[in-house]
Amino acid sequence: MKEKSFFLKLYINRFQDSNFKLISNYEEDADIQTSTLSGGIQSGEEIYTWKEKTLEFRDDFSRNNNAVELKWTKSGGRYIIELPTKTIAQWNLKFDSKLVFSASDIDEEKIKNNTLDSTDFSIKLTDNNGEEAMMSLSNIGKLHPPIGVKLSKWDYHNKRAYGEDFEPVLQTFQVSIRDFAKSNPKFTPKDLKTIEFIFNKSVKGSIVVDDIGVEI
Repeated sequence: MKEKSFFLKLYINRFQDSNFKLISNYEEDADIQTSTLSGGIQSGEEIYTWKEKTLEFRDDFSRNNNAVELKWTKSGGRYIIELPTKTIAQWNLKFDSKLVFSASDIDEEKIKNNTLDSTDFSIKLTDNNGEEAMMSLSNIGKLHPPIGVKLSKWDYHNKRAYGEDFEPVLQTFQVSIRDFAKSNPKFTPKDLKTIEFIFNKSVKGSIVVDDIGVEI
């Protein structure tokens, strides 16, 4: 039987605006509970894996870039970043300001099973008054599934010459706070207190996240 093949075209966005203010890029230290932005606190709830790691190319060489790995095996987990009040007040966020982050799906089971399902989760912003504004990632953009690529028909040569079939490819997501506020007009951007990644859409998933911040 002739092997079935197909072509899949994906477009990955990577960019950063000059008005970008960094919250976490995981380069500062080995403490998973501190953000790159001084005074920020990071925490996780009901997450199977939560660790900061160095991303690697498919041949296991370091990319000199750290990110946070988040894996969940049931719905309801969350990753929370609590922001320093003084710094956020100085940034004076507005409705036209934007939340920005990069992410990649690293669920290798999808590669083995040739599954192209897109992982989805929610992102919630909360202000100092407890007002919450939330959006689904799928309403911002699609997190592409990991795609395995074989550069040689001979598996032995493919492994020796090129390494794994897959390497994480980060893509940038950007969304205005105004879009978040559509879910709650009482939300106040300048009083932003926490950013949460809530894993309540896909029942399980494995991702890396990097370069979390805002454009003011």
